[in-house]
Amino acid sequence: KMSMSKHMKRSGVVAWCPKPELASLIVCGTGAGSLGDFSASAPQVEVFSVSSSDPQDRTMPVLGAAEVTERFHSIAWGKGDAGTPCGLIAGGMANGSVTVLNAGAIVKYVNSQNSLCEPDINFISRGEDTAVLSATDKHVGPVQGLDFNPNQPNLLASGGAEAEVSKSF
Repeated sequence: KMSMSKHMKRSGVVAWCPKPELASLIVCGTGAGSLGDFSASAPQVEVFSVSSSDPQDRTMPVLGAAEVTERFHSIAWGKGDAGTPCGLIAGGMANGSVTVLNAGAIVKYVNSQNSLCEPDINFISRGEDTAVLSATDKHVGPVQGLDFNPNQPNLLASGGAEAEVSKSF
């Protein structure tokens, strides 16, 4: 059996949504040093859906996007808590900062009945700028990697270019 592939025309870093009920979502952050059609645009984070009822459809629709101040060097998607039902997206930025965003504030797609993250619908209506929950300067150089603790979703570890490791949230 041949597998179906989907694609998005972006240069960036990606992560899957860790929540089982939203497992078809993937986030892409504009990559540091990106070349191509999207490299000249403002840095942003976009959420895509890989699910489709049409087996011939090879594209992934954008469900939402938010501009950020820096380009991404790494990205992670954590489960979040009751206040962030779509989870948290953390960006390890090229300038050494770590930006944490509310995924539900980015996802604006609404199907025929309700939003993908129904509890966030009022939060979403207040505007894109509310997606950023925090932005902190953690590292001297680019943030090389970051990951949420799967057992304690409020813990985020990040590693920088100068061999420093930080734990936050």
